[in-house]
Amino acid sequence: FLLLPGYLRRLFGPLLFITALLLALPAKAVNTFQAVAALPEVRSNFTATLLNNGKVLVAGGSGSGAVALKTAALYDPTTGAWTATDSMTIARASHTATLLPSGKVLVAGGAGAGGEIYDPATGKWAATANTMSDARQFATATLLASGKVLIAGGSNSTGTLKTAAIFDPALNTFSGTTAVMNLARGNHTATLLPSGKVLVCGGNNGTTSIQSGELYDPTASTWTLSGTQAIGRASQTATLLTTGKVLLTGGNDGTNSQGFADLYDPAVTSGNPFTQLTNKLNATRTRHTASLLANGQVLIAGGTTALGGTAVSSAELFDPTAATFTAVGSLATARSSHAATLLPTGRVLISGGLTGASPTASTELFDPLAGSWEDTGNLDSIRSGAPLVGLVNGRILAIGGGNPLSGIPVGTAEAYDPGTENWSKAGTLKTARSGSMGVLLPGGKVLASGGTTGGGSLASAELYDPATNSWSFTGSMGLSRAQSTITLLQNGKVLMAGGISSNPPGGSSPFLSSAEIYDPKTGAWSPTGGMAGPRRQHTAILLASGKVLVCGGAQGSSNIATAELYDPQTGTWSSTGSMAIARTGHASVLLPDGRVLTMAGKTFVTSGPVLNAEVYNPVTGLWTAAGTMSEDRSGFPATVLDSGKVLVAGGVRASNSGSVTVTEIYDPVAGTWTADAPSSNGGSAFFLSDAGIFLRNGKFMLMGTTFENDGSFKSLVQLYDEGRGDQRAWRPNIATATLDGFRSLTVTGSGFRGPSGASGGGVQDSSTNYPVVLWQTPGNQYGTYLPLLGTASFTDGSLCTAPVPLFVGYGTATVFVNGAPSVSMRVSSDFSAMLDSDGDGMNDLAEANASQFGFDPLKAQPVLVAQFNATATGAGFYTQAQYDASRTQGRNDVINSPNTYSLYSAAQIQALNVNVPLIQRDAITGLFKLTLGLGKTPALGTTAFTAFPFDVAGSQMQIVNGKIEFTFPSTNGAAFFQIQSKP
Repeated sequence: FLLLPGYLRRLFGPLLFITALLLALPAKAVNTFQAVAALPEVRSNFTATLLNNGKVLVAGGSGSGAVALKTAALYDPTTGAWTATDSMTIARASHTATLLPSGKVLVAGGAGAGGEIYDPATGKWAATANTMSDARQFATATLLASGKVLIAGGSNSTGTLKTAAIFDPALNTFSGTTAVMNLARGNHTATLLPSGKVLVCGGNNGTTSIQSGELYDPTASTWTLSGTQAIGRASQTATLLTTGKVLLTGGNDGTNSQGFADLYDPAVTSGNPFTQLTNKLNATRTRHTASLLANGQVLIAGGTTALGGTAVSSAELFDPTAATFTAVGSLATARSSHAATLLPTGRVLISGGLTGASPTASTELFDPLAGSWEDTGNLDSIRSGAPLVGLVNGRILAIGGGNPLSGIPVGTAEAYDPGTENWSKAGTLKTARSGSMGVLLPGGKVLASGGTTGGGSLASAELYDPATNSWSFTGSMGLSRAQSTITLLQNGKVLMAGGISSNPPGGSSPFLSSAEIYDPKTGAWSPTGGMAGPRRQHTAILLASGKVLVCGGAQGSSNIATAELYDPQTGTWSSTGSMAIARTGHASVLLPDGRVLTMAGKTFVTSGPVLNAEVYNPVTGLWTAAGTMSEDRSGFPATVLDSGKVLVAGGVRASNSGSVTVTEIYDPVAGTWTADAPSSNGGSAFFLSDAGIFLRNGKFMLMGTTFENDGSFKSLVQLYDEGRGDQRAWRPNIATATLDGFRSLTVTGSGFRGPSGASGGGVQDSSTNYPVVLWQTPGNQYGTYLPLLGTASFTDGSLCTAPVPLFVGYGTATVFVNGAPSVSMRVSSDFSAMLDSDGDGMNDLAEANASQFGFDPLKAQPVLVAQFNATATGAGFYTQAQYDASRTQGRNDVINSPNTYSLYSAAQIQALNVNVPLIQRDAITGLFKLTLGLGKTPALGTTAFTAFPFDVAGSQMQIVNGKIEFTFPSTNGAAFFQIQSKP
């Protein structure tokens, strides 16, 4: 009975689930503000810039006592934490900040006429080569299509300015424009239009609020008046909508805050392009923020309802389709002169500002997500307990499973196409199996191993080849296993740990503590170190360190709270901190910050529910509480969504065996659980869902079976949409994604620029129309944001990123523009001569070929590599024949190109045992030094080293620290000597 998969054990019990009462939870609260970690210090009138690594740079502003600040800080949306970064060269407030195509940030004005550049790669600031002709505050800065920056208007001690300046990143210099604005303006807005022109609106001239707008043409470098708003106003907001029109809201006329809104239509070439909307804002506002969301709506938040009055906490959404304003939630902290930054996750970071006369450090997030479920194509065969594996081509493979009515394992597989939302046959397994373990291998094939069949657990394993749509046997495990875990390691091998066996060795306990390693290159399994005790129905998570965390599960007939770490380098297990609660049938996921969330499950003996969750910190090795879930569930899937939140769906209640339709969301930043939209049960009495996988299109697939009122079963597959509601028409599109020899990712496609307000000054709405690239791997599904390299325009349809993190198998690239994600593109890993994945100077292929000597293609081993590689002075490793050939052809590759040829052959490596580079060249004398270690490897047996003839003129031999050292002139033809032991 214990060998049967969980779903069969449940079904063979009393059919209480048919009459189980499905509990209902309140719908998820959407469009809410949630307080998060505060800024390191209070500030208002500062800048907040979304970097292309996904972090937010906050710089300068007014602190306590209205003192200008030079400090800066970074917000990481994956952890919700602020960290200090380098301070600016001078203090600034009411300045501008612009993200340049290079990924650096230009800060200008605020104090004096100077500017400075922040480099995210170094975390340092550096002054620009020159200054603007005018010092200015409350100006605007707009990134032009050329990559240059237009800085317009503002004010200083002499009054309000009509001058403008151009910053050229290539020259790192400011220059004046050939024309000035028609009117002097400060506290105005600037919007980059789709035509490439810049619309400047409103503002004041020191005494009067301005009604007019004007256009800057970068091609002609001219300013032209363009229309008039119904009223003059300053400190308003301007937002470029997805329609190409510009929404202007609020502001003040010099005396009162306003609730009017206008639309500017660039298509109107005769008459007034400004139209005042019939519907007004729900509150008058000035010094508020307006943020374009991924769904095309505009979030308007905070501000003051009276000029110089108290800040407000109200917020509202503008719907461009209906042209209406609707109240939405409230800020946790009332504020004005704050910053609003649209994050790649679709959420908006609200930070700092004035709560009245005093600045605040408080920060909060606006969450517009409203998840929902939809039915999709169902499988041809009814199957439960089938693993789901993502293929390189983006399809999803369902392997085997069991028929819940007959209990007979299924011998077929099916593949799901997210494009058509249909399933197709994916070959016939060599052995029908249920509850097997499946994993995508580095070469693109899928390994399915273990599980159960009619006769008990299985030791056999097989491979699915997507190219031929067929299955074939590979090596069998040493023991049959079910209810174990499978993990793809960073070295490309596969770890199977624990489980239960129907053929335990020597008639011992069927509960296993042993583990095995599968090598895709040889197709064979080999034993590795065993765990401290047996486990089944546990979880295993690959950590960023390359180690594997195993926690919980059942030990015999009792569940356990202990956890262990497997180290692939040593093949050994070590204990780590234990969970507060013993659990089995739980789920674990790797969080964006590298911690592990483990949740729910049940107590094995009493089948009692476990509602709490815990988080494991790999740095401390300790667990901490992570909130309480609303539903008890076991045997359920969990995944990290694009937003960084964790989705939990499906499963069975431990308390009454009823199916769980309620979905829950965990927010790692806030550390809270929220009930979400329930999944459908297809109108049936029971929906058993025990398998799920995150798709490349950003949705989550939940697969299960329904028990119909007539006693039959049928398959049911559903998709969860996180609810960004993003505008599909302006989603970016990836055509190709490839890696080069430096692990840099090159992405081609379209839509890499989106709508942008491009405003700066006293009110900061971060311009996010540039692309942000998210890189994910199976070991860290949420992944990291990759900084962009180079200064190429984003309109050319090509992006190049910084090197991707170490990975094996496959990685996934997603491009975000204005919070809207592209469909992801998978990139396969291979051990090639082009890649040096660990960055230690030896390419992946060379390390893979020398793996028998301790090399790991995905682990930096500078000491080991240094034993067989050239030193920085220019020496290299070559065979005698290779060196002689280079000399004959008039080259000296040992000196000039040390990495031209291969490393030592395997036989040469085996014959030498050294701990320093073998060949070194003195850069001053030109002499080569060959060091032969006196130690022996096992291959040399017990025979001692014997001296060999050495009579090259001009050479020397000496004993240094127990080693024989030879030196010889660089003109000598011998650059390599081989030593052989004698019989």
